[in-house]
Amino acid sequence: MGFERIPEWHSTFWHPEHKLFVVVYVDDFKLSGPQDKLQVGWDLISKGITLEKPEPLDLYLGCKHIQSTNTLPDGSQVHDHVRHCPLYTSPSPRD
Repeated sequence: MGFERIPEWHSTFWHPEHKLFVVVYVDDFKLSGPQDKLQVGWDLISKGITLEKPEPLDLYLGCKHIQSTNTLPDGSQVHDHVRHCPLYTSPSPRD
């Protein structure tokens, strides 16, 4: 497939030709890279295993991921990514 394991970072892989980064956790795959290469990445991965259709980023490891695009005063656009992790920010039952 062309993905290379990143030895120092378990469950992560890099595809040097397409500049794709994938994280695998149990049955969750998170793929990032150039927009025009994402489908290439999913196609490569699906050659080795059966995948469901990719979905937009939402819930991962108990955290809600929220993406948005905003316009700066100079007119340029930025992409924001906010993580909301209530399991990690709520008091524990012992508190």
